[in-house]
Amino acid sequence: MSARKASGEGKLASSSSAGKAPSKSKTYVGLKRGKGVAASSLIRSEGRPAHPAGTRAATEQDASIERAVSQYRRMLRGAGRNDRVRLMEAVSAETETARVGPDAELDEELWGAAPTPAVVAAARLEATRSSFSSRRTLESQSVTRDDAAELLGISAQAVTDHLQRGDLVGLKVGTRWLLPLWQFDANASKGFLPDVRRVALAFPGGVVSLSRWMVEPSPQLGGHRPRDEMTRGQVEAVVIAASSLTAAGW
Repeated sequence: MSARKASGEGKLASSSSAGKAPSKSKTYVGLKRGKGVAASSLIRSEGRPAHPAGTRAATEQDASIERAVSQYRRMLRGAGRNDRVRLMEAVSAETETARVGPDAELDEELWGAAPTPAVVAAARLEATRSSFSSRRTLESQSVTRDDAAELLGISAQAVTDHLQRGDLVGLKVGTRWLLPLWQFDANASKGFLPDVRRVALAFPGGVVSLSRWMVEPSPQLGGHRPRDEMTRGQVEAVVIAASSLTAAGW
């Protein structure tokens, strides 16, 4: 009987495989729970290798993020100064909400205890001191309106007109204007960097922080100084780099 049974099984195996195309492989991938596999986590793949779950979704999400970033940059370039500030503040607020949740609290085990009001106040005072120190440094690296007029070979009123249009940026100290030297360039056709207005509109801070950023190496520009890039004609790259910054960092 055992021989007949074995023979029968052999015939069954051969008849099921002969003259019939191999069926597509069916692979099930899941997360084991104890000794079994959770049915809800099974992913069926027919005729192709199983791919990590979420790969396609992640790729689509990356593309969606790139589109959103491009649209945000276009909006920044096309908006006026007030609208630009509103837009950046809104994005910054939404980013913070998404990062921790509207009512979430940071995990103290991971981040440590929240700073006390006294520590927060001290940090704000230190930040304010740093801003005023930068302002004093900028004042020492600036020229008066009359000096700017002499450098450019134009009238003092023409300098004022450039300031009002945003062609030049300046710092008001009392009743007089001081113009940061970084924006002047003897090799430029007009004696100052082109499109300063565009960069100033894109940058999230004021004249003091903008002036500091313009003369420091920028990671967004491969370690080059924004001012140097503008002298090389890379205005668009500098505008995009300025748009990518957040007000909190400046």
